[in-house]
Amino acid sequence: MQSGPESTLSEPRDPLAAEPSASEVEEWAARERKRREAWLAGATESDRAAWAQRESDPRLHRGSATRGLPSVDLGEPVWMMQRYIREMQLATEGAVSLVFRTSLSDAFDALVRAGREWEDNFTAQPPRRRRVAMDEDVADTRAGRNKSRVPVPPEGSAGTS
Repeated sequence: MQSGPESTLSEPRDPLAAEPSASEVEEWAARERKRREAWLAGATESDRAAWAQRESDPRLHRGSATRGLPSVDLGEPVWMMQRYIREMQLATEGAVSLVFRTSLSDAFDALVRAGREWEDNFTAQPPRRRRVAMDEDVADTRAGRNKSRVPVPPEGSAGTS
């Protein structure tokens, strides 16, 4: 037997009958006519208001049915914070899972391998190149070599014999 609003049959139905009785067909047809008339009449004002509210801000209902989140506007920063908290929870659970599945020697070996890879990638970079000037005077000036030199006096000046 059926349950719910459709179980209002006037006659009890024979479970072995292959087809519905005439009264069952008439009851079904009446229910279907009512449903179709309601559909043709359109949505009620409350249905329209609820639809307009959902369409105006889709963040209100994003994932509320699947994730169990409340259907209120939490704002973008709060939603992002909830997402990152969930990811941190998953990362923590994954770390605990790895701790229980690996032995101490395997974990130590993995850490040593990671350290070697880090050294290879970040400490073995080629030496930094420096620019070399083509003009000697400019190169000496930039290197600070002229600062300690005493200028040579021109020839034929006083003090030379």
